[in-house]
Amino acid sequence: MGRPGGYLGYMFGHDNRVATPDGWEVKGTVYWTLAPDRVYAQGWEKILDEWSSEGYKIGLLIRTDQTILSLIYGDVDLSSAHDPEAYTLERTYGTPAGYKWVVWSGRGRRQYRIIEPITVTFSVVMRITPVDPAPVVIPVASRHLKGSFAHSMPALWAIGSPKQQDTTGDDLRSWMQQGQALLGQALRRAH
Repeated sequence: MGRPGGYLGYMFGHDNRVATPDGWEVKGTVYWTLAPDRVYAQGWEKILDEWSSEGYKIGLLIRTDQTILSLIYGDVDLSSAHDPEAYTLERTYGTPAGYKWVVWSGRGRRQYRIIEPITVTFSVVMRITPVDPAPVVIPVASRHLKGSFAHSMPALWAIGSPKQQDTTGDDLRSWMQQGQALLGQALRRAH
């Protein structure tokens, strides 16, 4: 099964968050899992070549008082973009009060790591402001550069500080529940 194009899953794993003079530098890893038949039929090199030539974009739902200063995806600097299809984020997922969608896009060969047999990972480095010590959950929608976000892969980027000694499993569950509630609220407003 899975989504069209043989995409089975998308996940963001938060590695670290460090305060900088103008916000947070967030490091993480994006995991894409594809249908085995697609990987075996095409091979990773061909799939990744297609992705690089098509380009990619990410819609991120952030608070209206937040700004993403930079976003590096697989060692490729993405650019803040005025995407003609950005309105489809609002139409597809909705926008809760106090939030806004921003779009970042790029093209080029990204650095990656294969987790055999059907998963590929890309490192992510994002600088976001203002500095806020509270955990942040960002709904995202990813897709190839051309086309509507109505046909995107939705996910959550949960950004916290789970490596701190005073962080508990209950804290992590609470953060994920908050993110799921926010995504659910956005999805309900879209219908």
